Amino acid sequence: MKTILLIEDDAWLAELYSDVLRAAGYGVVHALEAQRGIELLDTQPIDAIVLDILLPEHNGIGLLHELRAYPDLAQIPVIIQSAIDPTQSDIDEDAWQAYGVVAYISKVTARPQELVRTVRRILDNEAI
Repeated sequence: MKTILLIEDDAWLAELYSDVLRAAGYGVVHALEAQRGIELLDTQPIDAIVLDILLPEHNGIGLLHELRAYPDLAQIPVIIQSAIDPTQSDIDEDAWQAYGVVAYISKVTARPQELVRTVRRILDNEAI
């Protein structure tokens, strides 16, 4: 079973995303903040990360910097699921890709099943 690290500070959304991912056959490990996400990466194998950008204490961009500092973690694909549009940030599309970001999902407009479709496309090479 492939395992997703979900880094989301909204407990209700985290439960919803965890439920739909588990129903789709994935294992889910949840962290409320970036630092806890890093700790979980040190303790178990993770196949993909679903990352919110706005997090307490350290934001998701800081976590992306941290991930890229370690070659073994830099290979983990990152799906950003956030209310922030990454195209409106100071980081351009090439930089997002360099950080390992393979997809962006808007928490504002997307339904939970879009997350499942995106994870399947990335981890299982399924068409959406």
